[in-house]
Amino acid sequence: MVATEGCSSICDDMGRMLFYTNGRTIYNKLNRIMANGSGLAGHESALQSCIIVPLPNSTSLFYVFTADAIENDYINGYRYSIVDMTGDGGNGIVTAKNIL
Repeated sequence: MVATEGCSSICDDMGRMLFYTNGRTIYNKLNRIMANGSGLAGHESALQSCIIVPLPNSTSLFYVFTADAIENDYINGYRYSIVDMTGDGGNGIVTAKNIL
């Protein structure tokens, strides 16, 4: 994965990788692009291009918050996508993407 400045990853409660992202693409635990995981509105040059936050009271749903960068005049602003880890046989799927 190319991440010139910001990236995020998240593991389960046993420390096993679930997925990771640079704010543009989400990769699953197999190091493959997650289903519907490309084309996120973050920018790889943003200081913190993305952050992953579990949905409260859920072990399978996650918010992926992304930020644009000055190099892109902040056109995309701040957005979020939703990952459901029950999709694609437990490898995860992005069910909603780039919500303002």
